[in-house]
Amino acid sequence: MKKRFNLAAMLAPTLMLAAYAGNAATEGAPPAPQPADVQAQADYRALMERAFAKQDVNADGFLSNGVLFQEVTPEQLAAMDIDSDGRVTKAEYMAHAMKGREG
Repeated sequence: MKKRFNLAAMLAPTLMLAAYAGNAATEGAPPAPQPADVQAQADYRALMERAFAKQDVNADGFLSNGVLFQEVTPEQLAAMDIDSDGRVTKAEYMAHAMKGREG
């Protein structure tokens, strides 16, 4: 069976990105993220989530007294431990890991 390609369907995502970029440029907004950037963000987030799971040695949802605590400075730990309870939650860890990487 021969497959037919619909040129309009193939070009639609490209045209939408081009239109958005054109509107953003005229409105002074930042350009739309490119698909490669979006994928890189998703890959990095997944990597950080796996790193958290690996460091959560007792699987309680917190990083406390594990390898990470032996490798970071007190200042780095304080930057991650937002609520200063001596434990780093997944949300705290991810916020710290993704700081400056997400728009």
